[in-house]
Amino acid sequence: MKSESPPALARWLAQRCLSRSDAARLLDALDEEYAELAGTGASSARAGRWYWSQILRSIPPMARRGRITRSREGSAAVRRKNGAPVRRGLLLDLRHLVRMLRRTPWSAGSAVLTLALTLGLGTAIFAVVDTVLLRPLPYADPEALVVVGPVPTDEPEALPRAVRLSDLETWRDALPSPVRLEGYEPSNETLTGLGAAQRVSVTEVTTGFFDLLGVVPALGRGLGPDELGQAVVVVSHDFWRTRLAADPGTLGEPIELNGRRHTVVGVLPQDFFFPLNFSSVWRPLSRPVELEDRNDLTVRVVGRTPGDAATESMLERLKGETPQLASGLMLRAAPLSDIATGGGRLILGLLAGAATLAILVAFSNLAVLLIVRSIDRGRELAVRSALGAGPWETLRQLQLEALALAVLGIAGGVALAVRITPVLSRFALEFGGLSSQSVGVSWRAVGIVTAVALTLAALCAGYPALGALRRGAKDNLRRGTAASPRQLSARRVFVASQVAVAFVLLVSLAQVGRSLLNVLDLGTGFEPAGVLKLQVSLPPSSHEGSEEVASFYAEVQRQLDARLGTGASALVSEVPLTGDGGRGPVGPRRGEATEEAVFRSASAGYFELMGIPLLRGRTFDATDLSSAPQRVVVTESLARRLAGSDRIVGSSIWLPREDRVAEVVGVVGDVKHRALEEPVTGTVYLSAEQSPSRAGVVVVRSSLPEAAVVSTVNETVQRLDRSVPVYRVQTMADVVAQSPGVAARRILTAAFGGSALLAVLLSTIGLFGVLAHDVANRGREVAVRMALGATPQRILAATIRRGARLVAIGLLLGALGSVAAVRGLRAILFSTQQGDWASASLISALILAVAGIAAILPVALRAARREPSTALRGS
Repeated sequence: MKSESPPALARWLAQRCLSRSDAARLLDALDEEYAELAGTGASSARAGRWYWSQILRSIPPMARRGRITRSREGSAAVRRKNGAPVRRGLLLDLRHLVRMLRRTPWSAGSAVLTLALTLGLGTAIFAVVDTVLLRPLPYADPEALVVVGPVPTDEPEALPRAVRLSDLETWRDALPSPVRLEGYEPSNETLTGLGAAQRVSVTEVTTGFFDLLGVVPALGRGLGPDELGQAVVVVSHDFWRTRLAADPGTLGEPIELNGRRHTVVGVLPQDFFFPLNFSSVWRPLSRPVELEDRNDLTVRVVGRTPGDAATESMLERLKGETPQLASGLMLRAAPLSDIATGGGRLILGLLAGAATLAILVAFSNLAVLLIVRSIDRGRELAVRSALGAGPWETLRQLQLEALALAVLGIAGGVALAVRITPVLSRFALEFGGLSSQSVGVSWRAVGIVTAVALTLAALCAGYPALGALRRGAKDNLRRGTAASPRQLSARRVFVASQVAVAFVLLVSLAQVGRSLLNVLDLGTGFEPAGVLKLQVSLPPSSHEGSEEVASFYAEVQRQLDARLGTGASALVSEVPLTGDGGRGPVGPRRGEATEEAVFRSASAGYFELMGIPLLRGRTFDATDLSSAPQRVVVTESLARRLAGSDRIVGSSIWLPREDRVAEVVGVVGDVKHRALEEPVTGTVYLSAEQSPSRAGVVVVRSSLPEAAVVSTVNETVQRLDRSVPVYRVQTMADVVAQSPGVAARRILTAAFGGSALLAVLLSTIGLFGVLAHDVANRGREVAVRMALGATPQRILAATIRRGARLVAIGLLLGALGSVAAVRGLRAILFSTQQGDWASASLISALILAVAGIAAILPVALRAARREPSTALRGS
């Protein structure tokens, strides 16, 4: 009978996994049994399967120097013998793991802390980035949605403004069917009947608004096509949950807005939000009866187009349908997704970049640390191998230790991310204009970082172990804990890279911080310290005419002055840095609207209380009554453009929105309306007695505690009208701190500062570890040199030179990287001077040099103080 040969691949596997003698013993035994099995008439496939099973089962026992018997009964005995010890071996590995972590708490703790800090910070930042930049808007085909309206020709990237309702109707009639346009207009109204009176955000929309977005209510229905002007509302899911107790029976029930009853007909989905206005209540636009009413009613326009070509074609047609577009304006169709993230896209991108750099530094530091731990245990591996430990057992032990460190770091990072993600998301989304979104821990980012960390731990722990096993026990005992030249070079590259990344982050931090200081140095135009603002708004149902509104606010100011002191309070329609609504045309004479300005209504004493300087003429006083001619105060920039600031006081300007001519009685300093770094926009202040605003802001400057001031204002307002709420209480210092330019840069500065500090710390730890291990590897060389007459000073200087060389290489690489980083930051940050780079680089180099000395000096002193005899015995 023809003899069959054993499977060649199985024999090759045994020869690769075992030593030569062990492989020869195993293969001799199995080949003889294979021949006997084939001789009994078993098929070649059956004999081959048996041979493979014996090879795979016998390699682990052979690694522990187990015995292989010829008979199949003997093989079964080996399996029975080694089955229970597998479990006992795992317990021994765990016990050994605990002992090793207790023996090296510093290196183990640094690995865990490094991974926990970077994972926590990185995943928190990536959670915000994922929500704002990567998660699509909750609409059908959100990329097809655009916001349409006029923008200034010198601000082509500005948010499109509102248009007249009559213009929207003309546009809709002129456009082909694939293109759709709908309108919305935000407001705030007083909600009563559900506890204490509260102000809620209300958005009036055309009835096809939700159909345009592709949003279907979670409960009830949307707005019908014939419900324009009807008293029906659709509420947000949060409003339904918090104000209506999440009761499905509230559908069909009334709520009261500004004294008018509205029926709740639907509840929007939980994930729905509209990035241009986070509203609690949505209702149909009020139905205008006359053409004049349609010309007075303005709406903001959202459209859906099938593509870029259709968008361009739509704009061309709309230009032809809007010949009355004011000079200095152009039509723009801005993608809704870009507007939703435009305020925070660049900043969040920079945060993600800083977090990525920090995570890369952490991973490189973790890799170096794990490799060092494995190399330092070369002698231990050799001793364990000589005492009978097999390669698989040794590799498993090293992998278990590395994975345990990674798992502990990941657990700490997830716990940290859970704590800091809500805090970071609140600040980041507020400046990005997306504060109503909910951000949770990005488990996708956690999963990615976890997978990379575990893979890195396995590779870094396994590579030195495999090298040690390939060299053999004798070579490992002779080499001891010394690393190969290739391993030392790789570690030095890691450390130099860490120093370079730390340098780039420090220079970037200096640039971002400088930009923040430059923005703050611009000045607000007023004195925010000690000023408190409180929002008040009057419903039309209880205060119908402008005289009643003016009388109510005048009485509020009179009573507050009596309780808080004369001149302690004032009223204005909107304070600086909270928005530039109320824009309108203005001109030097009737019929010539040559400029655009922001209109505000202010009471007597407002400018003095806010610290807005008076430059010419006077401010409002008791003579500016409703019966007096219209009088205004203008800012310096507008006065200069209209007639020259020296000649405008006492002259008249035309106000098209008021359709009257007004006398300019004074010129005051300019203030910023949206952000500190924005260009100055002229402002026209109307007298609160002559042109009162229902939505008012009470501003108070008082030495009393904030709680006492709030209580006093609330009591005064409630005494006059219990249906009027006091809301949005905030200090003007907080308004400045939370304005877009300042808030964004504060977050960016903090993120870069944390990342830079972490990078410096990690690079210092890495430098210390490399030098310490380098000195340990060169112990015999140092001992011989000292025995031949080298002084401790020379040993100290040589060690410092080696560390300084690594720092210098890292600084050189970091200087090259920081050039590109500074160029990128200068393109998006405000007022970063060319000379800032040199000073930032010098400061960064000094910081890293000090950190390097802190890492190098202890190692160098230890090497210089070591006795030659001790070094020779240790080697």
